[in-house]
Amino acid sequence: MAEGTEIAHRGRVVSVSQDSLTVEIVSRSACSSCKAASMCSMSESTIKTVDVRPAPGEKYVAGEEVEVLLSPSMGLKAALLAYFLPVVLLIAVCVPMSFAGCGALLSGGVGLGTMALYYVVLYLFRNLIGKEYEFRVIKENKHNL
Repeated sequence: MAEGTEIAHRGRVVSVSQDSLTVEIVSRSACSSCKAASMCSMSESTIKTVDVRPAPGEKYVAGEEVEVLLSPSMGLKAALLAYFLPVVLLIAVCVPMSFAGCGALLSGGVGLGTMALYYVVLYLFRNLIGKEYEFRVIKENKHNL
């Protein structure tokens, strides 16, 4: 894996442009390595693509196996935006509404609507937010040198 404490995922270069690479990462659930995974409906995998700037002077070709690296602080920031803040927002909306005497259905509905609005705003600003995340890529055969 990667050096230090960086978050690392193995991937495959899908396309190469002049100043960036598109890397496909297959995220597998923990049970996908189980021998019975093919007979079980619980195992799953999802394919994610990320755009990465290669290091100056590095050449890559489509189909090449690479490792995509992200600093732990960026991973924590992503988790905060995707999971922690929406839960805090949900609680901040639902609890006061419940104490104000609103029904559970109304409180829950407004809470879910607030979370939906949060994710829409997050989606609309995805390009701006994405600029803050700096991925690095290294060739698969270089990680043990």
